[in-house]
Amino acid sequence: MTTESSSAVIRLGSSLRTRRAEETFSAIRPHLASVGISRVTDTTRMDRLGLPVFASIRPRGKVLRVHAGKGTELIDAKVGAAMEAIEYALAEPEATEWSPVCTSVGELLKSLPLRFIDFAPRLGVNVSESDMIHGVTCEDLSAGHTSVIPAQLVFMPYLPAGCKNFFGGTTNGLASGNSVPEATVHAIFEVLERDVVSMNKVQDRSLLIDPRTLPDIFRQYSDQWKSLGVSLAVRYIGNTYQLPCFQAFLTEEESNTVNLSTGQGLHSDAEIALSRAICEAAQSRLSHIHGGRDDITHFYSKYARWDKSDRARVESEVKRRAFDAAGMLSFHEVLAPAQYRDETMSEIIARLVHIVHRNNLGPIYRYTFDHDIPSISVVKVVVPRAEHIEHNLKRMGPRVFAAVTARA
Repeated sequence: MTTESSSAVIRLGSSLRTRRAEETFSAIRPHLASVGISRVTDTTRMDRLGLPVFASIRPRGKVLRVHAGKGTELIDAKVGAAMEAIEYALAEPEATEWSPVCTSVGELLKSLPLRFIDFAPRLGVNVSESDMIHGVTCEDLSAGHTSVIPAQLVFMPYLPAGCKNFFGGTTNGLASGNSVPEATVHAIFEVLERDVVSMNKVQDRSLLIDPRTLPDIFRQYSDQWKSLGVSLAVRYIGNTYQLPCFQAFLTEEESNTVNLSTGQGLHSDAEIALSRAICEAAQSRLSHIHGGRDDITHFYSKYARWDKSDRARVESEVKRRAFDAAGMLSFHEVLAPAQYRDETMSEIIARLVHIVHRNNLGPIYRYTFDHDIPSISVVKVVVPRAEHIEHNLKRMGPRVFAAVTARA
């Protein structure tokens, strides 16, 4: 496990890293079996889009057994699939050495500058100060010391005997990299991405990106997919973090199973954010074609009470909004902050900590998983007051609650 990185940042197609993807895969390949990964396979040809997607198989996984990776290059997708499986493996509470802090909700909160609602508990769960809860010691990146936060927010799945299921399981902020700082950068970007998309669900202020202004590689993909009957829409979501954030939609009218898929991406680099959004939409579409991911059942469960006409009506409205051209932007008009390519990962973290504090979120808590895979780090980042709306987890933090009630 690498704890610090002074290496120059390398810009890959969909991320900033300190090593080439080929080097990362060479480092992890001998250790895949040790975390239960039996296979990493190319699934790209199962769809017509041609954008690289890989799947990694971990048969004994407790949450997912099939993991996906995407990218504009085959090696990026391959590494992504393998690294996601490693992240999930190490996030299982029995996988690594750690000591739970057995305490009460009241005692845990006494040591934190937070309310319990700032962690976004599940809707309807009754919480009292006397309730028992397991905590875990994390680094506070904002203050430079350690704090104890709910272990349910770090490990997955984790529901110890005698404790309520306050939060449900979430991998939001679970990330890996060639060092702890590198993994941390990607974890924070993910948390902020999901916060921006969640707040936009309450009131959609996104704007369509003119497809003619997309970077060459994605304009070419868009034209190619359109000839196959698949349409791409990319929407820009403005945000107070002043970081480029996009949501991509792929629609295919002639399909009953993959007629709609979405992806999202936020980054300091607008082209990386765009790439992540479009590649994730393609990955989501192919994952449904492949059918191996365990969470597909959760995805379709939201339709269980709807008849065909209800589902058609809702999906039609999503598509209408996805392609709504009111206020359409050129890709080049998207706010692009100073690029972080000449900084170290630790310096990028400092910038992101400042952004989080400026927006009254945080503190930023980081847990680093202890493991035996050399040159690879896996972290879980938790940012109180950052929101994440998931269809299978009924959680709401104070900012979504305030936004919803303001519109009621």
